[in-house]
Amino acid sequence: MARSLQNCLGLVLEELFESNEEVRKQYKTAQLEDLFQEVVEDVFKNAAFLVLQHVNAVYLFEEKGIRQLVVYTDDSSVRSSLDARQGLLKIFLLKRGISYDAAKFLPSQRSIKMRHPYKNAKTRPLEAEIRELTAEELKEAEEFASFIEDEMVKEAFKKAYIADLQTRKK
Repeated sequence: MARSLQNCLGLVLEELFESNEEVRKQYKTAQLEDLFQEVVEDVFKNAAFLVLQHVNAVYLFEEKGIRQLVVYTDDSSVRSSLDARQGLLKIFLLKRGISYDAAKFLPSQRSIKMRHPYKNAKTRPLEAEIRELTAEELKEAEEFASFIEDEMVKEAFKKAYIADLQTRKK
């Protein structure tokens, strides 16, 4: 029964899209936004929630024979992060059947700035599990920072190294 219901719904959607171009565009946009969220979660892991909160719009279109992915964000650091990871984004989108020739990460302006398609995104940063370090690991952190002469810098390096070990899976 589920199969026949799925086929029936598919036919209804096709008929609806043929008769109403605006509904088709909205459906395609929603599909792209969902895929983009999945990809951002794959690429940014725990920080995906923070990235998605600043994404205002995602478009995929063809212009002059070039298929483009355009992402509008209201935060320059998010734009920089997306731009820096655009190769990974492209790979993960390609795995989901979306291909494009160029990507643009642009600042949001005017009414686009007010859009927040991911404000109710279910993704949330995961809490890091902090574990107790063994005496050997603490000694390793001490040795790691031992070559640094400046005490303040040495302590900062040691503290960072310890924090990394505490959150790293054994």
